[in-house]
Amino acid sequence: MTDALICFNSGFRCSGRNDSGAIFAGQDPFFLLHKQGGVKKRFFLISLLLVAVTTLWWWQRQSAHLISAPAVSRASTALLRVSFLDVGQGDAIAVETPGGRQMLIDGGDSGEKLLAALNALPDWQQRLDYEVLTHPHDDHLSGLNALFDRLTIGQVVATLVAADNGAYDYWQNNIKERRIPLTVAMAGQVYDSGDGVSWRVLSPANSLEDQAVNNLNNSSVVLLLSYGQIRFLLMGDAETPVEEALLNQGTDARAQVLKVGHHGSTSATGQAWLKAVKPQLAVISVGANNDFGHPHERVLRRLARAGVIILRTDQLGTVTLVTDGQTLTRVEN
Repeated sequence: MTDALICFNSGFRCSGRNDSGAIFAGQDPFFLLHKQGGVKKRFFLISLLLVAVTTLWWWQRQSAHLISAPAVSRASTALLRVSFLDVGQGDAIAVETPGGRQMLIDGGDSGEKLLAALNALPDWQQRLDYEVLTHPHDDHLSGLNALFDRLTIGQVVATLVAADNGAYDYWQNNIKERRIPLTVAMAGQVYDSGDGVSWRVLSPANSLEDQAVNNLNNSSVVLLLSYGQIRFLLMGDAETPVEEALLNQGTDARAQVLKVGHHGSTSATGQAWLKAVKPQLAVISVGANNDFGHPHERVLRRLARAGVIILRTDQLGTVTLVTDGQTLTRVEN
């Protein structure tokens, strides 16, 4: 197993960019070529080669290998592990806290895919302390129905928004029949794992229990997960109207890691939201060659212009990030 260090430490960023913005220390290489002749031409060619090598190195870093680092041992350090599971075109996020508590946010559209992804995690136990359903679309919900007979579920958090969905009915009936405690999610709720990890509900603003809504994406539970100085903003499928509402409320949504809303659709991750969050990493949970064109090129360009490192499950498989509350490490599964 290989680790890669992302140098985020107390707000300091080390992403491999050339902070000076120029290889030639302010000199224009074409000026050197035209002014000084043959020797300088050779110098220019060498410089171009250096630029090409530097560019290749930078893009390799951007593609998520980043900076090499020694393997991290859970036994030696109190670590939070957040895994954005490869479940195809859907969302599922597994969280393991330093004290061993386990949380699952959404389950993708297939129980088979979800169970395979969970079983591939090195320390995953057959229980859930918390299960969160962001909203009742099949690509977030259906996989969860495979867990009732396989895992012990301690507590469920969901909006219980109204939706005409057979998988949703099955999920709600099982929770009632098995008497699993359920909390209706709304902004302001804070959960504490007892080992330094907490998560706050940022949206929806009020209870949506049994309410019909025009757009289920915007009923999504939006969570801010924190451990020490590291924060993960988990957007579900929340779109621009939710982003704008949170901005208007003055919500402090700053986070080093942004789980991009709605799989990278143009309906989410607006410029103003991106400016407010200031992410250093963006994780996009998406299926390869999906029918929706996710992630959209416009969103990818917007993230790139902001200097955000992009990690995609369709390209990398499950993306696991580990933090001690000060630094972030990507563990390659």
